[in-house]
Amino acid sequence: MVPYAGLSDKLWIEFTSKTGTFDTAAIPSSWLGDVAGGGHVVELDPLFKKYGYPDWDDILPAIKVITRWAGKTVAFPYDGDNHMTYYRKDALEVPEYQEKFKQKYGYDYHLPPKDWTEVRDISEFFNGWDWDNDGEIEYGCAFIAQQKTQAMWEVLNLVAQYATKAGPPSNTTSNIFFDADTMEPLCNTPGWIEAFTRLQELTKFAPPGLLGYGYAEFRYAYVSGIAALGFDWGDVGIMEQYPDEYGSVVKGKLGYGPLPGARKYWDHVNNKWVEEDHQ
Repeated sequence: MVPYAGLSDKLWIEFTSKTGTFDTAAIPSSWLGDVAGGGHVVELDPLFKKYGYPDWDDILPAIKVITRWAGKTVAFPYDGDNHMTYYRKDALEVPEYQEKFKQKYGYDYHLPPKDWTEVRDISEFFNGWDWDNDGEIEYGCAFIAQQKTQAMWEVLNLVAQYATKAGPPSNTTSNIFFDADTMEPLCNTPGWIEAFTRLQELTKFAPPGLLGYGYAEFRYAYVSGIAALGFDWGDVGIMEQYPDEYGSVVKGKLGYGPLPGARKYWDHVNNKWVEEDHQ
């Protein structure tokens, strides 16, 4: 096992030195361009053809796509690698709290939250008081935020909503990193700035130790009952079920759903905000 912070360095040392320290590696799918584009991995299609792959037809097309580079399969998936929303049912589903929220913000929130504006308001509302009556102060939201961990995915959760619109990959849809025509980076455009600004605001409604949360710290904290909302992979749902192993106090108390959307997105081609609900 290699700590996540050192995984990239470990890979590139091996790619450069070719010592044969390892034959396979589990990496984030976003690294595939560097790894496969650099010619550091082998094509797997001949092996799949010869030996098969268990339940390959049962894998979602969107997951299959990210295992391919330049028309060749160069990796295989071991999970869906998708973030999701978690929420405390014993907070967000309480009629008394729902009514008080509506009185304060002027609308009924969705379950799970429909967009990041709702996330902001729900997080503020449930922050800093004992809404589950356990004698402890709870907070509005929690997520991975520690530097050199996987906090980048939390940023991209918002960037994917504010810096582009979902759709078939093109210069204007499902594109967040570079302008496809000019290759100009998009990370300083208003959509990205909006995403960072909103994520920064959410830290005001999070536990005091948030900036120390890697994925393990976040998960243990969340199943300990510390926050109303959380955003992570499917691991929280597993840890929830096992109080003895993970200290979970939220067994049966979590709701689940897709990540929130947004009420607008930045059209970087026409340099304007488009007011449109999307997810």
